[in-house]
Amino acid sequence: MAEARYLYCIVEGNEEITLGNIGIEDSSVYTISYQDVCAVVHNCLPEPYKSENQEKVKIWLTTHAKVVEVAWERFGTILPLRFDTIIKGEEGVLPDENVKKWLRDDYENLRQKLAKLKDRAEFGVQVFWDPKIISEGLIGTNPEIKKLSEEIKSKSRGLAYMYKQKLENLLKKIWKKKQIDILRIFMSRLEDVSTKLR
Repeated sequence: MAEARYLYCIVEGNEEITLGNIGIEDSSVYTISYQDVCAVVHNCLPEPYKSENQEKVKIWLTTHAKVVEVAWERFGTILPLRFDTIIKGEEGVLPDENVKKWLRDDYENLRQKLAKLKDRAEFGVQVFWDPKIISEGLIGTNPEIKKLSEEIKSKSRGLAYMYKQKLENLLKKIWKKKQIDILRIFMSRLEDVSTKLR
């Protein structure tokens, strides 16, 4: 049966070591080196990982990320690769040799990318907010919203319903602007301590 190598990341170093059975489906993860760079890999079939089971796919993605993290802790500077990066063997050429050939052919590019990433780490940042808390804050600080909220209390049921609709529309409009403002604030703070934002 044909074999291939699943690639997690590229690291600095020339050490060919085994990191243990920490890979996808408990695969043994090891390094393949060329000069002073290594690919962190495991043996696999020459086909992408596919499943209709979303939970299984989630586990694969999480495992991929964990292997990259272990490599980062072990080697320092890493160049993470996308999930499902696979190098196949060819007629008469073993998969490990194809990985070495790729490392050799792309060596300068890989070294430049590793140099850019030296002493850096990648983080994902998410901002969550509670609409109820934000609404209460807006009602207390926005005069137009405050006025509408007060007027609702003194209106008949039918009129109060119309005022509530008007209030909700106004809140949505102000929320949208507030979201953009908050995003800009967070982005500017992150720009001060990062080299690239997406």
